[in-house]
Amino acid sequence: MKKILAILLFISFSFSASAQYIEGQETSTASGEIMTTIMVWNDRDEHGCIGSAWYTWSEEKGECVRPWEEEDFKICTMEYAPVCAQVQVQCIMAPCYPVAETFGNSCAAWDNPIIHTGECNSYLDMALYSKYEKLESKIYPKIEALNLLTLKKWVILIDKMIEQTKLMKMVQWALEKRITWLIFIKHLFEKEINNRK
Repeated sequence: MKKILAILLFISFSFSASAQYIEGQETSTASGEIMTTIMVWNDRDEHGCIGSAWYTWSEEKGECVRPWEEEDFKICTMEYAPVCAQVQVQCIMAPCYPVAETFGNSCAAWDNPIIHTGECNSYLDMALYSKYEKLESKIYPKIEALNLLTLKKWVILIDKMIEQTKLMKMVQWALEKRITWLIFIKHLFEKEINNRK
């Protein structure tokens, strides 16, 4: 009973603390009664969205929305199963290549194209990776012909090759070129594995 009372007190305090009561103009009704307008939850932002009612401004729609009411809204778990994804950055002077960014899981990556599972590699060169993507149509049919077990073995082997490459005494550009190529090939294998699920 005490717990329920404490919860009720907390909720009522929360609402009274966040609500702002502002008396508006007095207006008369058809019956001659005088009514005072009271505005509750008057914490609008610069767009007119009421934050205490969980509304936020949507640039895409040009209106105040509650994110969970939108069709594309999704809730991601806190599971840590990292993925490396391409994130397009905005450049002012010239077009630029996307950057690689690690996300906690594939859900958290949203619409950003996933490059591979696991954290992003510091040697991944996104400009070079984008050039390799043009070769996908030539390489991918050969990968499609492999059985699932072979695909999984190749992913493990490529991970080992990436780790071994990091230990090699090579100049930075050579390391980046080799590791970026391996990551690109790994992406194609993982893409085919996911297509078969």
